[in-house]
Amino acid sequence: MRTARRYAGRLRLVCLGPLTNVAIALRLEPRLPELVERLVIMGGAFAVPGNVTPAAEFNVWSDPEAASIVAEAGFRAVWVGLDVTREVRLERGQRDRLLGFETPAARLLVETTRQLLDRPNGGGVILHDPLALAVAVYPELVGGLPVQVTVDTSSGPTAGRTAYHIQEGAPSLVAQSIDQTRFFALFWRSFAPAGALDAGNRRGDPS
Repeated sequence: MRTARRYAGRLRLVCLGPLTNVAIALRLEPRLPELVERLVIMGGAFAVPGNVTPAAEFNVWSDPEAASIVAEAGFRAVWVGLDVTREVRLERGQRDRLLGFETPAARLLVETTRQLLDRPNGGGVILHDPLALAVAVYPELVGGLPVQVTVDTSSGPTAGRTAYHIQEGAPSLVAQSIDQTRFFALFWRSFAPAGALDAGNRRGDPS
């Protein structure tokens, strides 16, 4: 709360797990949606199946009541859900490129994804959280429309299901498209040695 007040209107908050803490913070500081410049939420499955039940994505399903509170609070939010995160994957064949960077960050990523990349069925590693983090810095990486998000808070099989309806002037956006080329340019640059990938275009253009 102190940070939000100190940097009012300049703080970008990235949520990579259930939204319990944000819902609690709203009770403590109802002005939080006004204080936060942008809330980026890695959560939801809007036009695609969920990953913990057929209806729901894990982060929202873990605390649908909190997600509903946050969705209705009026945040300037970007929902980065399974609709777009499933489109960005680290594949087994890309491991050699990471190893070639010879940076601590690249080596750490290789080690932490080894078991997933070596699975017999393949499929790669979905880059859920890296995409949400990238969108926090480069919001133009994703496209969508102004919407109002709703969350199913029932106790039945649809618990945690997210939906939206388009609403002109709504502060939230559900990511529906992604510039994969720009995202991966930024992703590789994050693990490469400084300057190795022509890092001249720093903040304005990660391509």
